Amino acid sequence: MLVTSFIEETFGMIASVTTVIGIIPQVYKSYKLKSMEEVSMVMLVNYAICSVSWLVYGLYTKSSFIIGSNAICTITSALSIWQKASYKK
Repeated sequence: MLVTSFIEETFGMIASVTTVIGIIPQVYKSYKLKSMEEVSMVMLVNYAICSVSWLVYGLYTKSSFIIGSNAICTITSALSIWQKASYKK
C-alpha cells in the first residue's frame, strides 16, 4: 500500500509538472512575438477540451494532481486561444 501511494504521488507530480510546462513556453513565445501564425487553432481548441475534460475528471475523482495541473492548463489554453484570435493580422 505504501509503495503504491509513493508511485501514485511520484508519477502524479511528474505528470502535473510536465503537463503544466508543456504549453507555458508557447504562451510566453507568442506574447513576446505577438504572433500565433505557426500555431493551429484546432490544436489549441483540442488542448482546451482535453484540459477541461481532465479537470472535470479530477474534480470527480478528487485527485489534487489532476485538478491542479489541468486548472492551470485550462487557463493557459484559454489564454492561447485568446492570443491566436487577438494577434491575427
